[in-house]
Parts: sequence; C-alpha cells; structure tokens
Amino acid sequence: MDLERWNLDVFRRDEFGTAAKGLLFFAEDAFGEQFALGNARVWRFNPESVANEEFADDLEAWGERVLADYSFETGYQVAHDWQQQNGRLADGCRLVPKIHSSRVASMTFTIYSP
Repeated sequence: MDLERWNLDVFRRDEFGTAAKGLLFFAEDAFGEQFALGNARVWRFNPESVANEEFADDLEAWGERVLADYSFETGYQVAHDWQQQNGRLADGCRLVPKIHSSRVASMTFTIYSP
C-alpha cells in the first residue's frame, strides 16, 4: 500500500473528527497505533483512545527512538512470537490484547481486521 492510499483509508478518518486532521500517516506498530507527520513533528496516534502523542521532533529523531527500543516501540517481539505460533499476520490486520478476567496477569492476542 502506498502513502496516498494509506492516508485516504486510514481509520476511516471521519470517525475521528479533528484528531487525525492534518496528519500524514507513514508507519504503524503491530497493535495498530500509527506514526504520522504533522506540525513539523512526528506523532503517535492511538485509534482506541483517539489520542495524539508527540513522539519525536523529526524523522531522524523518530528513527533513532524506534531503533533504540524497536521491540517496545513497534511490538516486534509480541508480533514475532504470535506469528511463530499462528502464521503470518495479514496486511491491514493488527494484534489486540485480550486480558482474561479469570487470570488478570494472563494476556493473549487476537487479530483485528477492519
């Protein structure tokens, strides 16, 4: 998928009011949080809470931060482990944590596909 299509489709923008306005989405983590450029900064957009968090001052700082702790920032290890057990995660899908009420400390992941 190219950036133009991604930014037309991303989250069905109209569902998020002004929260996604003016952002150019260019990357996402394994859980569907998006990275975007806007107002001369890099932002992390959470579709669950519809919240933007300033992530980095520019793309270079974004790359440095992601590479410094890629497993946490991208969900790499969780996604890798899940795919080892369940097969490839399809394009457009993301992992969603499921906390089991009978075992609060226990968590599994399931696929979300819009």
